[in-house]
Amino acid sequence: MNAVETSFQFHQQTESFGDFIRREKIAVLAFGLGFSIVVAAVILLVDPSFFYSRLQTDALLYYLKGKTFAETGSTAARLAVNLPPFPYASLPGVLRSPLIRAFPDFDDQLRAIQLTNILVLDAIALMSAYIFSWSLPKERHWIAIGFAFAFTVVSPWWMANVFLALADAPYAAAFLASMLVAVHITVSEKPFSTHGKAAVVFGLLFVVGFSLRYTEPAVLVLAAILMKGRVGDSRISMRFSVGAALLALTAIGVLVFFNREAIFERYLMEPISFVQKGEKQEIIINLFSLAIPEQIIPGFALGFSRPPMIDLYHAQFATTRGDIAWSVVGAFISAGVVWGAWASRERFMPELVLFLVVLPVLGVVMASTSRYLMTYQAFFWIWFYEGARLAARRIPTSVRRRLVSSAGIFATLAIVAGLAVGIRSRRATSGESGRSISQVIRGASAYVDDITSTFKPLRKFLLALPHDRAILTASSSPGRWNAIANLDYYAADSGLVGLASRKDVYFVIECGSVDVCAGMDAREARIKEGLCSIGEFNYQLVFEAHARRSGARVYRVRPA
Repeated sequence: MNAVETSFQFHQQTESFGDFIRREKIAVLAFGLGFSIVVAAVILLVDPSFFYSRLQTDALLYYLKGKTFAETGSTAARLAVNLPPFPYASLPGVLRSPLIRAFPDFDDQLRAIQLTNILVLDAIALMSAYIFSWSLPKERHWIAIGFAFAFTVVSPWWMANVFLALADAPYAAAFLASMLVAVHITVSEKPFSTHGKAAVVFGLLFVVGFSLRYTEPAVLVLAAILMKGRVGDSRISMRFSVGAALLALTAIGVLVFFNREAIFERYLMEPISFVQKGEKQEIIINLFSLAIPEQIIPGFALGFSRPPMIDLYHAQFATTRGDIAWSVVGAFISAGVVWGAWASRERFMPELVLFLVVLPVLGVVMASTSRYLMTYQAFFWIWFYEGARLAARRIPTSVRRRLVSSAGIFATLAIVAGLAVGIRSRRATSGESGRSISQVIRGASAYVDDITSTFKPLRKFLLALPHDRAILTASSSPGRWNAIANLDYYAADSGLVGLASRKDVYFVIECGSVDVCAGMDAREARIKEGLCSIGEFNYQLVFEAHARRSGARVYRVRPA
């Protein structure tokens, strides 16, 4: 039999997701509740103002989409009153709009979104653990569950999806769920006509997944390969196959039509621009020395002395000898993944082909490749495990038994998790080197206090402004204080002089880390220089707050 047929048989023999949850209910409850309680405690103990400075880029745009939908019923969100609506995926914001509508205060909205995100991450971790368990003996399935939740809690990308309204977690949940439903339908021994409810569920998940990210149709590739594996099954006729293909193409066409603005004005151009402007060798190095290793060791990028990404289209991995060595480590991890993927193709051919279909699109977007690949982490865990198992066969038997024992695996995971937490905390809280882990942990509370002592009074000041007259312009974070303090923005243009004579115009500049604060004065000078090209203005400092790792200023802008 070929790999398509053997992989079909393998998937047909795996236990269902429900049976897996019931059999491992103790591990599910222990690790799942532990994860949820720890993350919920962080959310409830940390003041919401700590997260204000992190509301930017995707998280900000999705929130503005949700806010606009909650207030007007439309997703035509704007960054400024004199700018057209920005083209962006709307569903990540729309999913949060009921919470935005239910809680009038932004802090309450943020906490509600964060607590809801925990449930989404719980579902992702459980589905990922279930998929990972396909490569493990049953007595170690509890380790897969513990590993999935531990990986999630120390992963910078997943934690960002808890604290902010992003698309990665909802998409991963929709994709993995639609994939598991597709596997259930295609490998079932029952006729397809008996899976009406499952087909409806798959269709709903497919629509949600596509509306969140436009790589969702790749799940149909997996379903097609499993259907092809039904060798000699007379229940699958040519008419059925053609009809299913036409139905899928029609559904994709309809979804593309309704999402055409975001697809053709934003997302389609992104990979094209990377292909045109990015260096091909840098794209490959980024994939194998950073993006794939990041799926095996959470926070792998923090092992570099400086972030490898120089700008949106270029990366540099050979800054120091240590960075070169760390890049080589990443390449070895990727080699293990590739080896394991090829060696296990007779069982995981559908997953391998699915990943290869989305790789050309996700792999070229260097700045986001690591984040985009999170959805498929369970595949990488399987392939790395298979590659490591092949490599372990070359190790003496006595040593190998200790390494692959449950205690050995758990100890290794605990050490890796501890290092990941320590490195991440060191970078996040100090921006300095040479500090011990204990010093970093003790400084975490001071770091939170620094941020909140600046951003909490800043929001209080902005909320106190007369909202019928106040408007922001030329900010270093356009749109942010529309979300947090409900103040509109005006994109600086020739009309600003007249606007400043009729309304109270302000510009806000702030920072929430050592590195960003170091360039705060330079950013302020650039903002003022840009306004000078429009007209002559006077600037009155009306608010200022500073801490060691944060700062904020608000200027009243008047015509000179």
